[in-house]
Amino acid sequence: MLSIFEAIFLGLLQGITEFFPISSSGHLVLFESYFGYHPSELLAFNVAVHLATLFAVICYFYTDLKSLAQGLLQKSDSSMKLLLALVVATIPVVIAGLFAGDVFESIVQPNQVATFMLLTAVLFIVTEYLAPKKLIRLNPKRAGYALVVGLFQVLAMLPGVSRSGSTLAASMLVGQTRSNSARFSFLIAIPAILGAVVYTLAFKAETFGNINSLPLLAGFIAAFVSGFFSIKFLMHLYQKHSLKPFAIYLVILGALLLYPDPSVL
Repeated sequence: MLSIFEAIFLGLLQGITEFFPISSSGHLVLFESYFGYHPSELLAFNVAVHLATLFAVICYFYTDLKSLAQGLLQKSDSSMKLLLALVVATIPVVIAGLFAGDVFESIVQPNQVATFMLLTAVLFIVTEYLAPKKLIRLNPKRAGYALVVGLFQVLAMLPGVSRSGSTLAASMLVGQTRSNSARFSFLIAIPAILGAVVYTLAFKAETFGNINSLPLLAGFIAAFVSGFFSIKFLMHLYQKHSLKPFAIYLVILGALLLYPDPSVL
């Protein structure tokens, strides 16, 4: 059972890594592995901290979401196109979760996580090299753009691959600015996180076991606060800075994890 300190630590970690492009699921797998927790022991806690990060996104983008809702009521063309883009970007991960969710969840070894972290770092480096060349340009108001981003979001079901990072990179690779890509990446986090929570509650709630409300509450608050300020920080950071620092972090962490056991996958 998690202590209050562990719950706060994990909540802070979830809030930061959910939005920083360094993979929240990968860090959680590492925590479970090195501290001896079985994934089933943290299911209820995971639901709590994911709900916290969901509320963090909604609170930060409240104005955008309010404008979207008002636009939909007024049948605004731009709002309808944004809603369609959000739906299209979400469809691939829903299909993958329903039909291959157990396969992705079976990846729990630190060396596997490390490998996917290194591959994510490569994606970031390639993106920063190719994106300025604008070799491919897709209209962000078209379904094709959203589908590409959505397919990259499926990759983030692999522990060690960042959801925010992979979708941000995908958007940049098809011609969008880093800041616009970040905004869309954070917005599609809403249905992605909500879907993950609903899936867990629908299919795995019976495995929650004994639930201690204090660690859940502590983790929830920590994840919400760290998640909200992480989004705020990153939205400013992406206006001027690249993904390279995150690539360096992932290379260092991935290499350290593989060093004791250099066997890959």
